[in-house]
This record gives sequence, C-alpha cells and structure tokens, in this order.
Amino acid sequence: MVTRRVFLLPLFAGLAAGGAPPAPRRLRQRSLYLSGEPGEEVPDILVWARTVTTLRFEAPVDARRTKLEGAEARFEPLLIGDRSISLYPLHELAPEDRFRLTVGLAGGELLPFTLRSDRERVDGQVDVFPDPASCEALRQHWREIQEERQRQHADLQRRVKEELSVEHALATLLVMGAERLTRLQEGSRKWSIRETGLTGTVVAMQGMGKVAVLLTVTNHDPRFSWSVSEIRLTHSVTQKPKGFSLRVQRASLPPGDTGRIALVTDASPKDAAQPYLLEIFREDGVRHIAVDKLML
Repeated sequence: MVTRRVFLLPLFAGLAAGGAPPAPRRLRQRSLYLSGEPGEEVPDILVWARTVTTLRFEAPVDARRTKLEGAEARFEPLLIGDRSISLYPLHELAPEDRFRLTVGLAGGELLPFTLRSDRERVDGQVDVFPDPASCEALRQHWREIQEERQRQHADLQRRVKEELSVEHALATLLVMGAERLTRLQEGSRKWSIRETGLTGTVVAMQGMGKVAVLLTVTNHDPRFSWSVSEIRLTHSVTQKPKGFSLRVQRASLPPGDTGRIALVTDASPKDAAQPYLLEIFREDGVRHIAVDKLML
C-alpha cells in the first residue's frame, strides 16, 4: 500500500519571509447589539494583518470625534464613510495587543471598541446597533432568526433523507469499525495526518457503486477536545461541491481519544479520473485538514 502524507494547511503556519500572514479561511460577518446599560463590557473587534474589517452603523459617523488610540503606526489611517469605518492593520498584532477605537456618531453617541487579533477568527464586517430596540436592529435580528430557522429546517430534511439512504448505512458501519460487513474494498492509496495535536489516517474505499473516505484521527492535545463543524468535498478544478452522506463517531474528541469520520457518495466513471479536495473545519471555523487531489 502506498502511503502519502495529507496536504495539511494549518492556517497560520509556513509564512513566506516578508509575505502577508494568510487570512482565516472565512471572514465572519456578524451583528453587534449594544445594550447601553451601565457597566456593559467594551466589545471586541477581531482584526487580522492586511485584512479589511468594516464596521457599519445606523447613523452617520462623526469623523472629528472618531479616533484610534496608540495604534497609528500599526494601522492604515481610518477610512471613514458616511455610516461606516474600515480598519486595515499593516502588521500582525501580538496576542496581548489591545487598541481602543472610539466612534462618534452624528447623534452624539461615543461608542468604544477594543481591537485585538485572534489567530482563528477575524471580523470581515460588523453591523453595529447601539439601540437594540431600533426598527433596523429588530428587522436585522428577525432576519437572522429566520435564516437560522431555514438552515435548521434544511439540515433536518437532509438528516431525514440520509437516515434512509444506503450511503448513510455504509457510513454508519464504517465509523463502527465494521468494514467487513460492507463490500467496500480499500484502495491502494492511504494518507497520513500529522498536525500539531492531531494524527491519523485517511483511506479511500470503493465497491457497490459507492465511494467512501474513512478518516481515523487521534487528539493529542492535552487540554482541549477536538470537534468538527463542517466537512466539504469539492472538485479541485471547478470547485463544484459533491454531495455525500456523513457519519461522525463522536461529536467531540477528548484529549487522548481516537475517533472515526466516514463519508460515502455515489461513484461515477467521470469521478474516477477527477481530483477532489476534502476539507475539514474545526468547531471554531478554522480549516484544520485539507486532502488535495483525492481520487474517488
């Protein structure tokens, strides 16, 4: 059997000298609702080197009363629009770095924020609502509730459909370690996972007109559990996603434990010669593992 190492892409490793630190896989967009109550904590805005973070407000921004304290050499000058502010850090911030941004609004409010870096998350856009009871804040909150309900409904339908599928049954047998009860045959290629705090193997299997990918991983982190938020399988060239049934042996993998993840999909002649990219995102949204040029 040929053993190949997984092409791992830890998000913040392997920086080229003088190059820009890579941005996280996905910039998050979020809404920030301020209570205005006494003693309210100053909210954090997560920034990252050479990545634009935009704050948007309901009211016009007062540029004269808006300032970034003690970080002028670390950031580009603030780009202030009518109702927005864009931040652009020139260099990577140290974990302990904290900078105060004070935003003045035309209505007289002064809104304080703390700028800091997080190696696993970054804010691409933050919609700020100083008054959570305003019409726009309520509308936005309602939209978010509706979007979340739609996602949950779609996820429920997908799960019900999967429970009745052959692919789901095969994936269940694989995560249980019952490969012998299937007619899936292990292929000649095997990948090894070697990443900080994580080791394991990736095996491709075929049979019964199906293709399966079985991952066995061990969490070596002595402090934190390891869990998966999302798995993607896409064509390496076209980026077109390929559907699959998924089973995860354990929702969260405690330190020192080993678990299995199985994906099963239909095999087709055109897939046999096409490379695919398998990506695994941790619970915090960071892409932790990527297997490139996976042949199904």
